[in-house]
Amino acid sequence: MNDLTENETSPYAFSEKMYMAECAFSYFISIITTGAYLAKLTTTIGISDSMTAILSNIASLACIFQLLSIPLSHKPSLKRSVIPTRLISHLLLGFLYLTPFFGFTTQLNSVFFFICTFLSYVLAQICAPLKFTWFMSLPSPERKGSFQSMVQIVSHAGGLAFSFAASWLLDYFTKTGNTEAMFITFTAVIFILTLLDLITLLLSKEKPRTQLSNSTILTDIKVIFKQKGFVLYTLMNLFYTVGINLTAPFIGTYQVKELGLSMMEIYLLSASTAVTAIFFLAFFGNYARRNGLVPSMRIGYPIYSVAYLLITLATPENGFWMILAYNIVSTFGNAGMVVGMDPILFDVIPEEYRASALSLKSIVCGVVSFFGTLAMTPLLNYIQASGNKFLGIDMYAQQLFGALTCVMLFISMFLFNAFTKKGINNK
Repeated sequence: MNDLTENETSPYAFSEKMYMAECAFSYFISIITTGAYLAKLTTTIGISDSMTAILSNIASLACIFQLLSIPLSHKPSLKRSVIPTRLISHLLLGFLYLTPFFGFTTQLNSVFFFICTFLSYVLAQICAPLKFTWFMSLPSPERKGSFQSMVQIVSHAGGLAFSFAASWLLDYFTKTGNTEAMFITFTAVIFILTLLDLITLLLSKEKPRTQLSNSTILTDIKVIFKQKGFVLYTLMNLFYTVGINLTAPFIGTYQVKELGLSMMEIYLLSASTAVTAIFFLAFFGNYARRNGLVPSMRIGYPIYSVAYLLITLATPENGFWMILAYNIVSTFGNAGMVVGMDPILFDVIPEEYRASALSLKSIVCGVVSFFGTLAMTPLLNYIQASGNKFLGIDMYAQQLFGALTCVMLFISMFLFNAFTKKGINNK
């Protein structure tokens, strides 16, 4: 089928814009249900740092349920599966800020948080490969990188304003001590965003699917793992995902507690990410369109890896500036990678197996990543209990985790280079 999405006369041009809006609304919801915002909520109702880290990374464990997306990926319409799973997933996150009104004990708060978060991410994981396959089939192959970068730009630009409002509200409610109003406000915001997200999906068109398969999950697994380069691609993502999740789930509590940053300072740090991401993503989107996805990723990978060393230098004395430097450097590196990390898989997997391949990759990476984070929590507790010392050296746990992430990302970069030589061409 000829691709008709290269200009504004395409019947899918409006759907591409709806996808950009949908990703932005989903991103806004994730902003106030992850990271420092989640840490602020869990700290308020008495949930521990280690449990907060587990909650932050529960999506990695839930990804095993992407197996359920495989039979759905062979249906004539992906849209019919995406809409209900996306809707219920977001609604479950809205209940998190209602937890204090249920009068639960701290233990029951943790259980309720875990159940809502886990179920939400299960549905999100089922939806993710289907939605990505649906919308990434709309632009032509040469536009996939620039389209992906534009999706990220819209999310970051909108997230800049949204994060400011969310941070201001959190600081305001914290100063006034009106936590009940804070929880009600954020619940209402999530429900409104959920409605807007639903509308964008309903208004979006779906390109007719010409290649369908009636294969089973086991058949798909056998076919996909036989595809040239898929194993290397999965290993590359495995080290990347595990590496990121050694550090990322702990950064939120690190900023709030050890570094002692206010929510407005955290907003300014988030804003630095959003502003720089807009410029870097625009640059790499154009670069990828001219030179290909692989050259763009080759620039981003080493920069993104080194960025995590800046976490090892962050202390209460310089925390704001080191996190700022980390945000800028990591955003630059990540912008070069995000345009191609998932789209390059389309170069090695036939159309009818792409959603299944994304699912299998995510399952392998997510499960290992979750248990990697789980393994880090005892080390976090040990270092905190030892007065922030490790092997007799003064350090925070997050500083050690940042160094480990850097090593993992360099291993991932090595596997990426092997993948581009054996799995795909360099375009």
